[in-house]
Amino acid sequence: MNAPWRSPPTVKDLVLERLSQAGSMGSKAAGIREYIKRAYYIDTHEKTVGMTLYRLSQAGLVRREGYRWFPRR
Repeated sequence: MNAPWRSPPTVKDLVLERLSQAGSMGSKAAGIREYIKRAYYIDTHEKTVGMTLYRLSQAGLVRREGYRWFPRR
């Protein structure tokens, strides 16, 4: 019997996961993109992570200081 198909995680979920791991150090968008590529073998457009971070900030889930992004607590 085959296991049920599992869809890959969304970029949104991966961004939130990475920021959660980064904690108080935060992360730059480029670092998150590299993490997604290295850990999940998902190559995203160079602007995908940045736009995802922007939308998450509008929803109040992340915040930014300069080029670093942090999870909201």
